Amino acid sequence: MKKQNFVEGAIILMIANLLVKVFGAIFKIPLTNIIGVEAMAYFNSAYGFYVIFYMISTAGLPVAVSKMVSSAEARENRRESELIFKIAYTLFFAFGLVGMIVMVIFASAYADYVKLDGLEWAIFAISPTLFFICLTSAYRGYFQGHKNMTPTAISQISEAVGKLVIGLVAAFWASRQGYESHTVAAFALIGVTVGALLSTVILRIYKRLLTVKKNSNPAAVPSAKTLLKKLVVIAIPITLSATIMSLTNTIDTTFMVKRLIDAGYLKDEATKIMGTYTSMSVPLFNLPPNLIYPFAISIIPALTSTFVSGNEKESRSIMNSTFRIAAIISLPCAFGLSVFSNPIISLLYSENEIIRDGADTITSFSVASPLLSVLAVSIFFVSMISVTNAILQSYGFELKTIYSTAFGIISKLILTYVLIGNERIGMFGAPLSTLICYFIIMTVNFYFVVKYTGYFPSVRKIFIKPMISAVISVLAGWCLHTFVLNEYLHSFSAIISIGICALLYFVLLFTFKGVEKSDIALLPRGEKIAKILEKIKILK
Repeated sequence: MKKQNFVEGAIILMIANLLVKVFGAIFKIPLTNIIGVEAMAYFNSAYGFYVIFYMISTAGLPVAVSKMVSSAEARENRRESELIFKIAYTLFFAFGLVGMIVMVIFASAYADYVKLDGLEWAIFAISPTLFFICLTSAYRGYFQGHKNMTPTAISQISEAVGKLVIGLVAAFWASRQGYESHTVAAFALIGVTVGALLSTVILRIYKRLLTVKKNSNPAAVPSAKTLLKKLVVIAIPITLSATIMSLTNTIDTTFMVKRLIDAGYLKDEATKIMGTYTSMSVPLFNLPPNLIYPFAISIIPALTSTFVSGNEKESRSIMNSTFRIAAIISLPCAFGLSVFSNPIISLLYSENEIIRDGADTITSFSVASPLLSVLAVSIFFVSMISVTNAILQSYGFELKTIYSTAFGIISKLILTYVLIGNERIGMFGAPLSTLICYFIIMTVNFYFVVKYTGYFPSVRKIFIKPMISAVISVLAGWCLHTFVLNEYLHSFSAIISIGICALLYFVLLFTFKGVEKSDIALLPRGEKIAKILEKIKILK
């Protein structure tokens, strides 16, 4: 099985994530335009309910499998790797089956609680996805433990394609039939289930075709009972942390409609606002962190291997590069999405009326844009959380991530309920509470990383240089868009301005020496790229 270094593996996953997000945008954007924000409220509420069970069933186990397989491979005990996979697959099968049944049983009760009549049909449509995703997660954890991210990437893309094709066709057909919003949402969610099934089939074929080398370590393989116990001990803290983390969106979908009604909105208005926020603002916010997640996934087996072998210098190098890459990606995305929220949303979505008050009309654009401007700041916090979580998990401090995440989610729960119900704050309570939640988690995580690993990132080298580059480039792009191009090019102004922003950002990044040769060297053919950049005096 071909292995990659952590950056090569991360790049493979990042490209896959980009394609998945492109397919997701192709799915979600026309889906919103086809079925409307009210049906999207049902779609996102059902998906949020599914995510709770998804995180409980799968969040910690793939990471635990990856970590244990990586450790076994570092000791060249390949029989142990195969036994770990068999145990994990059996466990995932049971979790997926039970979770799917529980989702179906509690679907009606959840629909009644969130005050969305008919939501249970959308939940029924997506519930089989949980079973297939559980099986998929076992395979992905196994391959990632072998430092081979290609199967995961292929399965993610196939899942997205299946969701796109089947989901859009089904949603379009259902909307043409004139079905109610909850029924149309259920048809759209069938695509999610079909995509998950396709991903499972592809990974199963990939595993069957895989040839595993014979065991080269004469050490005895631990018993299945011992490995199962270890798997659960590692997985439970990670699962709890990830499950709590996933509750941010679920809290919004659960309380937003209820608290907006309390703040004075009509039920129809509150439902449309929630649908707008969750289908326009949140997906755009989620895009940049998905470029960071592959690095977090990739460094877990890489750091575990260096930790097992006692190579502390290599561990520090991996952490430095990961933090720097995360900062380089997340900072311009956070500033740029916040500043350009309105033109980006206007380019991607169709405008819908939400509230009509006499001559005044509040549209989906006037709701989604300012909410995204606030929410986008959190992109940097989420990216740092991903990296710090991965470091703590690699060093065996999975339990610490529970504490940090619990502090953050408790604040999110309280602030969401209080702020959204406040007439002066209203819908802004959702992104504000999310921003504060992620800031708290990030801060506590950094404290744990410094205390328990002894590693402290260089603020100037890793964070300040990309931040200065991002601020200058985004401000320049905004001025160009607002005072020059917008008057003549209109919708194309944003595209050109953002492109110039990106170009200026990378020029400034290299000018301020925000990228080091060691980072470039980790890329595929990195040494050759570094020499070329040095020759033309871009890299010093």
